[in-house]
Amino acid sequence: MSIDGRKITSKTILVTQPQPSDASEIEVLYRLVIQDTFNKNGINESYPNEIEDEVDGKMSNLKDEFHLIAKVGGVIAGIIGIGKVNEDITKNYPATLLTNEVEVKNVYVLPNFQSRGIGSMLFAEAVEELKKRKIEYFYLDSGFKLAQNYWKHKLGEPTVVKKNYFDQSEHYMIWKCEVAKLVSK
Repeated sequence: MSIDGRKITSKTILVTQPQPSDASEIEVLYRLVIQDTFNKNGINESYPNEIEDEVDGKMSNLKDEFHLIAKVGGVIAGIIGIGKVNEDITKNYPATLLTNEVEVKNVYVLPNFQSRGIGSMLFAEAVEELKKRKIEYFYLDSGFKLAQNYWKHKLGEPTVVKKNYFDQSEHYMIWKCEVAKLVSK
């Protein structure tokens, strides 16, 4: 993929914190990626309210938590967040093992920018932010098969797997990751 005839490289991607003026573009990004994710994972289109609920929740988190965006040619192509762990993690992770309450979350890249290293770059920047904050561990969860495969490749096997959580053969996975063991940029 190229922007203005240039190949997308780490030099053409700007990673920065979002500004209030970015909110409407981020909302569109969330909606497009969630719809695409539902389609790719075979989630029935009879759940339009679920998409809007997801977008609304993510936009609320945008105001309350730390986020980074990736811009390519002036377009917001991806986003990642760091914040308090979500309810699904606290409900499904053994309480005696929960060592902190930080989650890497809301990792979304526009469909036409996927598989270009943008998500990996955002993740690496989020890990650097965790290191700056001296956070030793974080959690990451996933309920979508394609995303689970990505995170297994990147982080290894999940710490917790809840089988048939959403439906038959639709599992929920949680990773607990030690920041120091992750490879930096």
